[in-house]
Amino acid sequence: MVDGFRVKSEKTLFVLSVIFSLLAWLALVISIAGIVYALFIGFFLMAAHAIYIAHVRGQGVLLSTSQLPEIYERVESISQRFGLPSTPEVYVMESGGILNAMAAKLFGRQFVIIYSDLIEACEENPGQLDFIIGHEIAHHALGHLKWHLFIAPSFLIPLLGTAYSRAREYSCDLAGLEAAGSLENATRGLAILAAGGKLGNRLNMDEYIQQVKNVRGFWSTIYELNSTHPYTAKRVSALANHKYPETVKVPGKNPFAYPLAPFFGAAVSPAAGAPFIAVAIVGILASIAIPQYLNYVNKANESAQMEQMEGGYDSYAQGEESLAPTGELYFADDNLRSVREWAFRIGQETGEWPCEGIDPSVEELSTLCNEQGWELEINCNDGYCAVYAPLGERVQYRAIWFGTGELVEGVL
Repeated sequence: MVDGFRVKSEKTLFVLSVIFSLLAWLALVISIAGIVYALFIGFFLMAAHAIYIAHVRGQGVLLSTSQLPEIYERVESISQRFGLPSTPEVYVMESGGILNAMAAKLFGRQFVIIYSDLIEACEENPGQLDFIIGHEIAHHALGHLKWHLFIAPSFLIPLLGTAYSRAREYSCDLAGLEAAGSLENATRGLAILAAGGKLGNRLNMDEYIQQVKNVRGFWSTIYELNSTHPYTAKRVSALANHKYPETVKVPGKNPFAYPLAPFFGAAVSPAAGAPFIAVAIVGILASIAIPQYLNYVNKANESAQMEQMEGGYDSYAQGEESLAPTGELYFADDNLRSVREWAFRIGQETGEWPCEGIDPSVEELSTLCNEQGWELEINCNDGYCAVYAPLGERVQYRAIWFGTGELVEGVL
């Protein structure tokens, strides 16, 4: 009985999704590295789902014959009508005003989650709630969640995954119509999703159905092609045409939107934007990793140049010799930074580091060196400024690189 609710397009799109997903999984499994990726992806998807179910179980209310029995009995009755061997676990959750319900499955266990605001919105007419429940039960009865993990790769094909998802929603709406008992109950159930509980029950449904004429535009098609759910007005029209054929003339999609729709997927939903999000992640990682690598190479080269300066140096080790007995070289750090700012500015303007100091910052540092008995060097070839202080038979230095602004020290 339930399979009769499945729309034709769902069957075709399911076959295409299975074919592509099978090829994708095989491509991963045929290599050793691919097996690791396949296991990792599968585990990640399963873990994410398990965490959500844990959240539902901890935050929601599990219905039973003694816990909100009037709702549980509706779920139980519709499950039996749709041929399920057992009633799914049903949870009610507070949603902060969001009107939604969903079906889920984990390790063979079936779940239905209904937001409390949606139940309250349907209180005046239980038939509307039957439509919602019937729709979610149909996801289980039609086997939509049985293949969900396996066909996940199909969402990497632009427009395919979302098209299959929309087809499933149309199928479940037909099942919901059967559960609701009347077209009025079913369409009002959808109207509540569109306008809320109070206003949804006051809508002029004849006029709302005609609103479907407004969704043929280019941008409307762009959005719909990337959405996992059809426009609500189209869902209402589909139910009306199923019950009374050719009641509403539903316009087709704008053909010019198809080539461009994939490029706007990420703006509509994560599912539609999955291929481009993957590419973007790779690009972002590259944009971070490549500059970091180049910066590392530059610093390595600068360190090598510093080692060659004045015959090389021994890195300062704490406790070997006291630093700068004639004065603290650290006093020069602010002056070194000022000189570096001047040199960096000159380098940007001319493309070369300055060899002579003609800036107040250089004069101030030169004065400090004279007072402390230090020597000052501005090296335009290697691009650094250094101050030197006697250290017994050796010389201690502190320098700043013009390019990176890094401060270094050592003993010559």
